[in-house]
Amino acid sequence: MRALGDYLRNLTAAASDAEERQVLTEHLTKLGVGCFAYVNLGRNHMTPYFTTTYPTAWMERYTGENYIDIDPVPVTGRRSFLPFRWLPLLDQPRVTARQRLIFDEAREFGLADGMAIPIQGIGLDFALMSFAVTADTLALPDLQRNIDLLHLMTLHFHAAVEKRVQPDPMAEVVHLTPRETECLKWMSKGKTAWEIAQILHISERTAVYHIENTKRKLGVNTRNHAVVKAISLGLVDN
Repeated sequence: MRALGDYLRNLTAAASDAEERQVLTEHLTKLGVGCFAYVNLGRNHMTPYFTTTYPTAWMERYTGENYIDIDPVPVTGRRSFLPFRWLPLLDQPRVTARQRLIFDEAREFGLADGMAIPIQGIGLDFALMSFAVTADTLALPDLQRNIDLLHLMTLHFHAAVEKRVQPDPMAEVVHLTPRETECLKWMSKGKTAWEIAQILHISERTAVYHIENTKRKLGVNTRNHAVVKAISLGLVDN
């Protein structure tokens, strides 16, 4: 995937948060994505980190009203592992008038719709990336069509932020067995547990066992996140 490869090279070369943000912005523009917002609440909520290209006036309104406490997007993100679209959240039966107001006001600032990608860590670790469709709702199909690529871009951006803003203490203590490293290597090439089992001449159940062990050791909940974090920590080659 050439687009991802170019993005990773540029992201790795970034020397500051401003450069990381610029890299992400430039590559999102190529995909037709208007703007983004990323929030990382940090390990056990100790060191929040936030960066966005949303309109400044909207962010002043959003933070001034403490919308993050009730916004259906982060609220849903906390209990989801998969990307989801914003607007269908308004169809939920318990949506309040104040929550609907957030979406109405966002549209006034040109944020018509979007997709959110939650990043669940172990325990209380949580981060969220939102990609917005700015007024032009015709861009939404492009956003949905590229969601797999955007998901991977998000995980790598998240890994870069954590490595720079709050260095991972696990980096010095994660010890993978040779078999776990092999499984990660093949996972990074898109292989399923069954395919890995065939390659390594082990049972699928054993492959799943090793994969789950790597996820636990890396403190993540998904296979994609395990691969990205392992690459970030230098445990497997990119």
